[in-house]
Amino acid sequence: TRINVTARAQAGAPAQLARSVAASLAAVDDDLAFSFRVLADDLSSSLAQERVVATLAAFFGGLALLLAGLGLYGITTSVVTARRDELGVRLALGAEPGGLMRLVVARVLRLVVTGAVVGVVASAWLTRYVAPLLFGVQPREPGIFVAGIAVLMVLGLLAAWLPASRIARIAPAEVLRNT
Repeated sequence: TRINVTARAQAGAPAQLARSVAASLAAVDDDLAFSFRVLADDLSSSLAQERVVATLAAFFGGLALLLAGLGLYGITTSVVTARRDELGVRLALGAEPGGLMRLVVARVLRLVVTGAVVGVVASAWLTRYVAPLLFGVQPREPGIFVAGIAVLMVLGLLAAWLPASRIARIAPAEVLRNT
């Protein structure tokens, strides 16, 4: 038979308690086999699988964020390249380069905000399915939603700024010559 005994040390290290319990058990019966585990170590080993799953989820979440940023950058670059002549003509007619940059960035940020709103609504609805799997975290933590939206906004700004800064450096005379 197997018996589990839990003991809590009032003061001192758990190893001291283990020695005194071992001595008491040995005094009762020399043939008893026993082992001691610290509760923190036992808890840590029982959560190892959950840590691996959380690490994988974080990795794939980061990978998804990277792919979303690259996709947004690719689409923005494609749109800016397709509209190069139009934006060059606007520059030739007196548009400010900063105004063109704001035009491109605003369009991308509208896409990001729309995606963030849809994502927040969908995740708020889906939290009821995920809530039983969470430990020590509230499923509708506002800080997490705000942090996620902030990361997406920074990613969107970066993805829009690179092509927008290229369009601001276009030489209007070159565009007019090539059209």
